[in-house]
Amino acid sequence: MTKLNLALALSSFAAALGAQSAPDQVARTERWVYRPATPIRVDPTSPIADRVTLKFRDSLRVRLAGGELSDRDGADLRAVNGALRGATVARLFTRSTDELDAERERVARNLAAGEAPLADLNNWFAVRTTGAAATERLVEALLAEPHVETAYAEFAVAKTSDIPPPTPLLESSQGYLGAPPAGYAYDAVQTIVGARGQGLYLAQLEGKHTLDHEDVTSVTAATILGVPASANWNSWQQHGTACLGIMGAQRNAYGMRGMASDHAAFYTSSLENGAPNMVSLATAALRAGDVMSSSYAWVVSGLHAPADWDQATYDAIRIAAASGIVYTIAAGNTNHDLADTTIYGNRYLPASTPSGAFITGASGPGDSSRAGFSNFGAVVVANCWGSGVATTGYGSAFDPGDVRQQYTYGFSGTSSATPALAGVIGSLCGAIQEQLGRTPTLAELRGALLSTGTPIPGNGGRIGTRPDLVQLFAAFGLPDGLAVTQDAVLGGTATLAAGGPVGAPHGLLLAFSTGSTGFGANRPLLLDVANLIVAGSAVLDGSGSAQYAFAVPADPSLLGAELFFQGVQIRGGALHLSNSVMLWIH
Repeated sequence: MTKLNLALALSSFAAALGAQSAPDQVARTERWVYRPATPIRVDPTSPIADRVTLKFRDSLRVRLAGGELSDRDGADLRAVNGALRGATVARLFTRSTDELDAERERVARNLAAGEAPLADLNNWFAVRTTGAAATERLVEALLAEPHVETAYAEFAVAKTSDIPPPTPLLESSQGYLGAPPAGYAYDAVQTIVGARGQGLYLAQLEGKHTLDHEDVTSVTAATILGVPASANWNSWQQHGTACLGIMGAQRNAYGMRGMASDHAAFYTSSLENGAPNMVSLATAALRAGDVMSSSYAWVVSGLHAPADWDQATYDAIRIAAASGIVYTIAAGNTNHDLADTTIYGNRYLPASTPSGAFITGASGPGDSSRAGFSNFGAVVVANCWGSGVATTGYGSAFDPGDVRQQYTYGFSGTSSATPALAGVIGSLCGAIQEQLGRTPTLAELRGALLSTGTPIPGNGGRIGTRPDLVQLFAAFGLPDGLAVTQDAVLGGTATLAAGGPVGAPHGLLLAFSTGSTGFGANRPLLLDVANLIVAGSAVLDGSGSAQYAFAVPADPSLLGAELFFQGVQIRGGALHLSNSVMLWIH
């Protein structure tokens, strides 16, 4: 291999490709608000029977000072304060009022014309009463006040899965990463730079998580948003840990693989902070194109409802979605139609304003049927495996006596499906940002998920399709001229395939780190020019392809080494740089 003379190699190339346009968003003007039916009934045995969630209309600017509520514009709240006597009142969202006001003003500019306005999160309050009877009386009194938009007793919250018997720990047990129709085709795209979630911030929001797990070392006490989980959430720890592994288990020589393994940061937040507040805390930490996920459900009339059922959480999610943040949530495990208005009101009807969350259903592992427990409906965006999912946590597959080294192969429910969809989207977003230099919109991502994938026929079709990352990448023009066809295994042979116009000269560039240098081509040179070399050259054959093969030395010191490649060719007389790929020697 020889050193590349950039001036010589690139002097004859010019022209750029146009940017991809986003599909139109559906505009909806109504903002459906949950108000409970009266008379109010609260289970006196519930551990949260003393909690009331209160919101004032957005025509007001209500603030709390000295235990009293007042409106900055002078609305008379004496009757409300009277009803609250004997209760404890706090702001529901703990970020500062100025920060929430600025965020709402900023992200409102991202709404489509005519779309329903965003709620004022500063108008939400958390109230503690003396028990179930006091809660019932207070909610009825608050709903009668004209300045109150809604008030309701806090819903019970449930994990959405249990764990089947154990099997041995093997990465090969992660069949969901394999080829369709069974898997999500992650194995086929993971060598495209960005497809492992490079640069993304992730967040997993629910009860509790294991910190410093050996396979998710990025999740530590320092990455907790809000207050840490108390002992009340100990039974949730394994559940949260299993979700972490599916999204972001790191790329190494042991354990499992997460689909966004090379993330830049991985945050967690606990329901200890309140469901809507943890969404808001994550919104402040993440950026457009980042991904967060929750695998809990509300219990409504004995049935599961997705996380955005709760009005305050719905309002917080709309802020996150308008910020361009992807949020996957579980459809729930009670085999019910989310379009049932007798249970869910109008929340999940296609004509209602959606929260913007990606509601996830569950399908059988390796088959094309809806899991019998999965909730369903037109609002479900996609489905992933609902049983037999190998990941971190629980210890049924491997447990040497330390929670930081536990693994399972049997995570299940819409709980396992939801972080899987987050991982799929994280892989896709990472590749788009790295290869195309832009952040996809939520409308683009939702549209791509709905128009690609493995169909789930019959009634199961109401949980969307199972994601296929090859099809999803193709929807965004990836790969574009370069693919890894045989991975780099120590002592083996790695192969790359180049594509383009028949008979075109092609050069293959190699570097030991990534970069971004513009040369007026369709995309930047995505390799580090400081250590760039020419790895090979070829003329594309009659099928418009060329193959490059590299022997991988059987040298253990090379384990974990990364090599980055990008193709350069002429298309229509102009410079065309391919997507970049990575060979990871393992």
